[in-house]
Amino acid sequence: MQLIVYLLPVLVTAVVAAQSLGDLSYIVRFPDISSELLQKRELNYHTQFFEKLAADGIDYLPRFNYSSPALHGASVIFRASNDSQTGQSKAQAELANLVYLRSLEGIVAQAWPTAKISHTKKDTITSDIDVNPKAGTLDNTKKKLSKRDSTARTCPRDVSTPLPWSAIHKTTNVDKLHKRGIKGAGVVIAVIDSGLDTLHPVFANKIVGGWDFVGDNPTPGSLNPGPDLTDKDGHGTHAAGIAVGSSNRYTGVAPDAKLLGYRTYYKIDSFVSEDILLAAMERAYSDGADIISFSIGSAQGFAGNPIGIAAENLIKKGIIFVAAAGNDGRNGPYNPLNGGGASNSLAVGTVESEYLATWPITAVADGSDQTRSLTYISTNGAYFGLNGTQNADYSPTNACEIDAPAGNSSLIVIPRGSCTDVEQFGRLNDLGYKYALLVNGPNHAFLHSFNVTYTKTLKAGGFIDTAHSGWLASQAHAGNTLAIQFNNNSSPISVRSVFAGAGYPNVVTSWGPTYENYFYPSVVAPGGDVLAPSPGGVYLTVSGTSFATPYVAGVAALYLSSKGISRSAGRPSTGAAFDFSKRLIGTARILDFYDGKAAVSGVKAPLIQQGAGLIDAARMIDQDIHIQSDPLLSLNDTRYRQATQKITIKNTGNKLLSYTVRHVPGTAVTVANASGIISQFPPPYFKNKGAFVTFLPAVWVLAPGHSTNIYAYFSFPSTAPEGIVYSGKLEVTASNGDVVGVPYMAVQQDTNTLISPFPSLPVLLKGDPATFQYAPIPDDGTAVFNFAQYDAPRYSAYSNFGSRFVSVDLVTADFDLDAAVAANAITTLPSRPGYLGPAGIYDSNSGSITFPQAPLPRMPKKYLEFPIVGLAENFAQLEPGHYRVLTRALRPFGAPNKTRDWVLYLSPAFEVVYK
Repeated sequence: MQLIVYLLPVLVTAVVAAQSLGDLSYIVRFPDISSELLQKRELNYHTQFFEKLAADGIDYLPRFNYSSPALHGASVIFRASNDSQTGQSKAQAELANLVYLRSLEGIVAQAWPTAKISHTKKDTITSDIDVNPKAGTLDNTKKKLSKRDSTARTCPRDVSTPLPWSAIHKTTNVDKLHKRGIKGAGVVIAVIDSGLDTLHPVFANKIVGGWDFVGDNPTPGSLNPGPDLTDKDGHGTHAAGIAVGSSNRYTGVAPDAKLLGYRTYYKIDSFVSEDILLAAMERAYSDGADIISFSIGSAQGFAGNPIGIAAENLIKKGIIFVAAAGNDGRNGPYNPLNGGGASNSLAVGTVESEYLATWPITAVADGSDQTRSLTYISTNGAYFGLNGTQNADYSPTNACEIDAPAGNSSLIVIPRGSCTDVEQFGRLNDLGYKYALLVNGPNHAFLHSFNVTYTKTLKAGGFIDTAHSGWLASQAHAGNTLAIQFNNNSSPISVRSVFAGAGYPNVVTSWGPTYENYFYPSVVAPGGDVLAPSPGGVYLTVSGTSFATPYVAGVAALYLSSKGISRSAGRPSTGAAFDFSKRLIGTARILDFYDGKAAVSGVKAPLIQQGAGLIDAARMIDQDIHIQSDPLLSLNDTRYRQATQKITIKNTGNKLLSYTVRHVPGTAVTVANASGIISQFPPPYFKNKGAFVTFLPAVWVLAPGHSTNIYAYFSFPSTAPEGIVYSGKLEVTASNGDVVGVPYMAVQQDTNTLISPFPSLPVLLKGDPATFQYAPIPDDGTAVFNFAQYDAPRYSAYSNFGSRFVSVDLVTADFDLDAAVAANAITTLPSRPGYLGPAGIYDSNSGSITFPQAPLPRMPKKYLEFPIVGLAENFAQLEPGHYRVLTRALRPFGAPNKTRDWVLYLSPAFEVVYK
């Protein structure tokens, strides 16, 4: 298939170079110019920019040039030699370089340091559930971010009736669209991720292009780009398969859509450079994408970041941009990502699937005299990889107690015991078995057990439901031999999940609102315990917002296909992204709350966890009434309250309809306590507490093709304490039965004064070498640190909220902070007497950290903590003497030129010696 590029041509030029630890990378945006000028190249800001750098003597290296509707700009590396010429520290050089770039008026409109987004495998390739088969309970001792506390349902749903794997699409009504032939034909989805297994059967005749931006074994400054999309991690293959995959075993959301794949990182625990992601977004636009699925992001979710700007620009061109909301739900509210936090992008949270994937097998007893059809669920959702009839050992002794092989087979069928699954599979591994099927008893949940890893002998393990335990035991008791028939062409079969959180918003979903109090996330979709293609032609169960995101991207393809919108077919629509998001949000349905242990009866999940709710693909396409205004109402906080909201509703059908509107209050949430400390999961909540809302009009009639405005006037309890987020929906019902909901969110607090990035004063700690304990240094200046004995002050601050600027600096003991405050000179502190420079710090997990950090998000471990080893300038040692540590952090909505908007802390004095 030949790709046709519409609208503007795109120039993305990659320059590969070795980048030393001292090199600093930046992204710049050039002034806006018209499409005509950009197309004609009548203004070449790229040339002007680099010529200016050369003229000013900057030792630089161009990295990417951007010339598209996404971003008109460049990324550039400033070599370390610039720093050595001026004698600046890395932190000082970064700040000075930004000041220089931002001073290039007429050439540079905005400049940012290039963010290095750290990828940790918070999305899992197995279930979100820690299973401990002791008495049918679940082990909650492993507190990983991708996991969650959970219990099996006390009244399990029927799992005996198998369904095709596509049953997962019943929860979103995608299955109804498939039956009508709406499968995404003519639409192109771009997946920006870790690449693709291009040989996987689910992608046959689907991949129409893509690019590898990093190559194998990349270093921060040495990339090896090329056309090879090979996925060395699996994340991209999972995501793409969910969106468009199709085979005789698997049906994705939009099986007739085409696919573009972009490899932006080598493995998921590596760093992803922000400028590479921008280049991939541009390349996706150039290659004709209608939709971008973006399951990557960092917690620096302030508006105005480069990814957010590029996403918003593409959305204005009609490109639907779908981004993962993030997997930090256990950190509580205020955890937006940069992609999902972009204006008008769709930030997608995840819902735990109501269906689990199992694989069919046939048990044959004593030859072929007696057979029984059943299914097994593997520990990670994968098929065992066996084919044909396999002789099996059967042991009446459970897997916790077996101490010798039950026969000579490589496969064993054995009762599941009461010890941990790790112990049971480990014991079977030690006995030499390659495959193991544990048969559940009445107290065991038919769920994954993803803490099991396979080494040495054992290759795969799984579980058989308790409904078959009696038959298997009776065959063994009768002395019959057992064999299992596998078919490697069999399709997965869905069974109803007995997990207590199935069908509810998944606790891993990062909560809103954004740092600027905008609505977050937008919607939720299936992403917990969903089956997905994996490299090597296999399938695994995966969980996380990364996999709910391509699900929504697939739904977007169904929508565009149903409307005949496609760039590759010459039918683009600049309003497609806005129209889709309004329809999707307006027709989503609110789900109940699961608090990590049980479903909470009668309590709706807060909208800052689930957005508008679970998507409904059929309603989204079929309804005759739709929102034409902003589909998510962010009323902000008490200082910036937007209490009057205008909602525009359109009748897109062919009949005269009457309408009514009502207020549906949601669940109010305490996002911060009286001290301004952000709540942890699950935050305190209040059932059916919302705003007081009046409407004008409340009832009206609308002719086909016409629109009308509704004005909603909000007020809130005057006695409500600060720190509460109210939310709910304004629900419009038409006489034909159509219902559209407009979610709202209001923060009942003055965010600037209530919430601080550091609500308690940072402290300097001194370690006791005898006890290995740390204690705060005294206020009287008597603390002494012997740097010759690796004795350094340890900085500790409770990280409560994101800040647009944070710096930790070293100053002399006589530094006069009061004088700086009186002079309103916080932004010019480096020029004041006694200021020495940013602290040189080291973190065992992240390596060196450079200050200032602008912005600095909330820390996932709650504390910003590290030893101060000297000045940041080449980690220069401090001379013997007396010092203090100065902390500066800008408050929410703070103005840098206003002293009252800064959190300032000057530590007690301490002495540095070398003995």
